[in-house]
Amino acid sequence: MRIHVINKGLSMLLLLLSPMTMVMPTIATTDAALIKKLDLDGDGEIGIKEAVANPSLLAAFGKIDTDCSGTLSVSELAYYARQVASHAQTQQVSY
Repeated sequence: MRIHVINKGLSMLLLLLSPMTMVMPTIATTDAALIKKLDLDGDGEIGIKEAVANPSLLAAFGKIDTDCSGTLSVSELAYYARQVASHAQTQQVSY
């Protein structure tokens, strides 16, 4: 079986990072919805302490935080998701 990845923003990033991806693909939240869900202090970004609630996001936090601010913005999440999707499009996953 081959999986072809289509860029859908952070939802695709989370799908790709999820350990369940190969077993049961699901539809994940969008960039803004993820920030809204995890942004406990209401600053519009996800800090490292807030990212703890999402292990996949936490694992990639350092790669996503391109400006080294210690927080993830919508634009950083979207950029990283595009990078992951672009890389995944060149790969074929076989079982």
